[in-house]
Amino acid sequence: MNKQQLIEKYFWEQKRKEVITTVLIIVGILVLIYLIGIISLKIDPEGINIGSKEEPYNSTNVFAVGLFWFMILTVLSMVFFGFGWILYLIFEQWLETNWKKAELRVEEEMENKKK
Repeated sequence: MNKQQLIEKYFWEQKRKEVITTVLIIVGILVLIYLIGIISLKIDPEGINIGSKEEPYNSTNVFAVGLFWFMILTVLSMVFFGFGWILYLIFEQWLETNWKKAELRVEEEMENKKK
């Protein structure tokens, strides 16, 4: 095989992996939404109200209920993990600045000892 054929072979191998991964992620999310919907309907068989207070209309569609709770859980988890990540970044930056200050102090002491 020449160089061009190897490049094409590796390119399509990578694309095939990416497509398979994407399809598996989409199927996984759909299964997760379905399972959340089933669990939610087991807890509250009336479903969710998608109408108004005057004219309530409860939906028991598994995917509608699952998608509703999936979105709420996604936002809550993003807030939780995002807050944790921000705290981690602040702590990491604080350690890094303290380390740099310590390095500068050592350099100053070394220069003072030379004098």
